[in-house]
Amino acid sequence: MSSEELIAGATKGTLDFAKEQVKEWASNFRNKQLSFVEHKETIESAKKLRNSQEWKVFKPHIKKEYKILFIMGLTLRQLEEEKKDFSQLTKKILKTHKLKGLHITYLVANKILPAYVGKVLVRIGSTKNIKKSISDLFDNIENKASFICGNDSKSQKTGGIVSKIRAHSPELFIISSVGGAKKICDDVKQAVMEKISKTYTSEEHRAEKSNSKRIYFLEQIEIA
Repeated sequence: MSSEELIAGATKGTLDFAKEQVKEWASNFRNKQLSFVEHKETIESAKKLRNSQEWKVFKPHIKKEYKILFIMGLTLRQLEEEKKDFSQLTKKILKTHKLKGLHITYLVANKILPAYVGKVLVRIGSTKNIKKSISDLFDNIENKASFICGNDSKSQKTGGIVSKIRAHSPELFIISSVGGAKKICDDVKQAVMEKISKTYTSEEHRAEKSNSKRIYFLEQIEIA
């Protein structure tokens, strides 16, 4: 065997090893990301959801730091649809990723993100900036969405939402109920619209298998 063949063989072997090592490191990293969940069955469900069509569609458009939250959102949805207890997972997400992270998982779990992207596409008329639009939504979630719980004060939630909208003028603002808070969500949305109807319109979104919740999009009126 010539020296060239020896070098070529050694190089190929090194590259093959490197590829396998990278795969192993990537797998270990993903497993580490999921380790905060602790519950083995939930971790396995999350891993399987990496093969879902929804994840494959959105994966290229989600920034690295938000990928685990997207998967957690899918996992929350699945647990809820299977009528399994998901309270422990929400507590783990809140502890590890804070309120912002939990709210991002709600966007995914409640099937709000696809509808949001659809509305963005209509407004910008292009798919070029989808990743940027999703990143902007996730980066600034607290100024672009409000999640209503059953024990929330209508006046406080209304005032908070109106203040955010007036301060940041988002093109789209999301109001959604969590748990059994449909009635207060309706009331808050109505109260908000009474104050901003000159500059925003509202539309209810009904996601498949999510009719137990309320989802409203408040959309800034485009001035011709």
